[in-house]
Amino acid sequence: MVYPTMARKVERFSSPGKGNGLRAVSSLKAGELLCSAEPFACCVSKKAMKYSCENCFSRKDKLLRCSQCKTARYCDAGCQKRSWPEHKVECQRLKHLHPAIPPDSVRLVAKIVFRLVRRSHKPSEDLYTLEELESHLSEMSAEKRRELEDLGIALRMYLKDEAEDLLQLPPGLDPISIIAKVTCNCFSISDGELQEVGVGLYPSMSLLNHACRPNCVMVFEGRTLRLRAVRDIQPLEELTISYTDVMTPSKERRKQLQDQYYFLCQCERCTTADQDSDMLSGPRKPGHQSSAIFPESSSSNQSRSGSRSWRRARPSSAAALGPSRTGTSTCSGCWTWPWTRASTWPSGSGPWSSAPEPCSPMGCIIQTPTQRGPFS
Repeated sequence: MVYPTMARKVERFSSPGKGNGLRAVSSLKAGELLCSAEPFACCVSKKAMKYSCENCFSRKDKLLRCSQCKTARYCDAGCQKRSWPEHKVECQRLKHLHPAIPPDSVRLVAKIVFRLVRRSHKPSEDLYTLEELESHLSEMSAEKRRELEDLGIALRMYLKDEAEDLLQLPPGLDPISIIAKVTCNCFSISDGELQEVGVGLYPSMSLLNHACRPNCVMVFEGRTLRLRAVRDIQPLEELTISYTDVMTPSKERRKQLQDQYYFLCQCERCTTADQDSDMLSGPRKPGHQSSAIFPESSSSNQSRSGSRSWRRARPSSAAALGPSRTGTSTCSGCWTWPWTRASTWPSGSGPWSSAPEPCSPMGCIIQTPTQRGPFS
């Protein structure tokens, strides 16, 4: 859900030919926290289970293991108790499968199904609901649809006795459509060192459209997603993030957007040949005109809902959801994080270091992560 106290800074709006989006209600300053959101459903990724708490997503060398399923791990008894209402149904399924663990996509969709059937969500708290999320089913290739069907089979096998829950889903929702919505709209959840620790669905944040020069970025504190401005934003200006790594060359960036989000980006950065060299050349001398990654212009954004819905539909295999959205290093000078998908994250480690490095190409100071081990 989106916290009501933060929702006043942003609002949902509809633009002809672009579909839905989020925009600023009033003037916003660079670095300002615009919105915080909790996931509709989330799970620790298979790769991170050994060192990540299932409740708070914190990383610890020693975690307590669930005595029933022997799969979920927790910081302490408190985290385990708080997680139990959500974990108890999944616990039985994992117990029967142990030591095997299903794909992250199957676990996440199962949690969504459990929540829908038990009516434990309150749509009125969100700017956007699960039912409204774009699935892109009609635009998927036959191969991608087959992959969705494979995931659907895996989901039914995982649910086993609880598979009857699929018959109790709200009208308009079925296993394949939910899987498609998830693969197009979920986010990768990263830890303090920018490594993926989980995946979650944040319906209201799915309203954010793409821009190769975004004015916002998302970062995570545990499972809580926080949206911040990377530059000053005017009232009623659309809020955007980048669905791809902003440092990726334009040709690769456009291909990824086309393959995973079903639109061909026509912004200046994508259509001007010299933009890549300018972007990678770093800070210029005073007076030299250079195109920054996050300039003031926001006219190049692409919609992910309506005629060109965003997100990524990448069920590239039955074992993974595909690239999800996440953030990178924080710049103490300009508050920017190049926004990337999980599959493009650089390796790194640790809490913030005191040794700053240049934030190229913006010329600010960036704080880089230092220690907090990569996935095992």
